[in-house]
Amino acid sequence: RRPASSAATRPTARRRSDLTIAKTRTSPAGSCVPGESVAYSIVVANNGPSNATDATITDTFDANLTCNWTCAATGSAACGNANGSGSISELVDIAAGAGNFVTYTVNCTIDPGM
Repeated sequence: RRPASSAATRPTARRRSDLTIAKTRTSPAGSCVPGESVAYSIVVANNGPSNATDATITDTFDANLTCNWTCAATGSAACGNANGSGSISELVDIAAGAGNFVTYTVNCTIDPGM
């Protein structure tokens, strides 16, 4: 006969998420020039097996860049904020599985005096 289990002896379930982040410079195609713009796309997905709740997404931009960004969620995902300026430091929710992700579109101006 098995002893009755109690809350003290039950193993605690651990949530695990496997976040992937892909950052791509979307423009310009060639070299970056002071005073001009540079743009990036940052896509964050969750390969699971658990949902990611309040996952911290950060990207610190160089001091020579003045940046604005927007965030768009796809599927069962949610951005912390729809837009912002400066570096990114956001809490997001992304359900596990394909089709659930957040995309940051970042537009920066390079300091003309650098």
